[in-house]
Amino acid sequence: MSGRLPYVDCPDRPLTPHFKLYEFLRSDTAAKGDIDNTPWGSEERNLEQVARYLEAERALLGAHYGCKVQIHITSGFRSEELNQAVGGSETSDHLEGLACDRWHERMDDRTMIDPFAVIRILEASDLPFDQLIYYPGEPRIHSGYGKPMRREIRHKAGSRYPLGLPG
Repeated sequence: MSGRLPYVDCPDRPLTPHFKLYEFLRSDTAAKGDIDNTPWGSEERNLEQVARYLEAERALLGAHYGCKVQIHITSGFRSEELNQAVGGSETSDHLEGLACDRWHERMDDRTMIDPFAVIRILEASDLPFDQLIYYPGEPRIHSGYGKPMRREIRHKAGSRYPLGLPG
């Protein structure tokens, strides 16, 4: 074995009570392109930390909405090859296992939570994050947890990512 962790042998390994390792590793692009998306040891430890941050976010949103909230991970760790295949930044926190893209669902009525509202709630909280990115017209948000934990909020505007939320 080349030092990589055998996640394929334990895809259901829990990182926290509500998040499993495979949620942060699965990728349609990797599957279609036969791209290895196996994390190294430090990357997997970083994913565990991200999962702990998301547990706190889940609890905060649940308290805000008065119901259980499900967080659906759409992108977590990305190997260099996968990051290139999806057009990710060369400095993306995804490469270190320190970022995720996700959407949120209320479990009382199974409705999606507006990502703009999620960012506003996180902004008003004391939860740590380096960067949150809002994608207007899309259900997902991005969060990065790399140093220095600036609590920076941006939004996608064409090919740019200006500071703040639109409007």
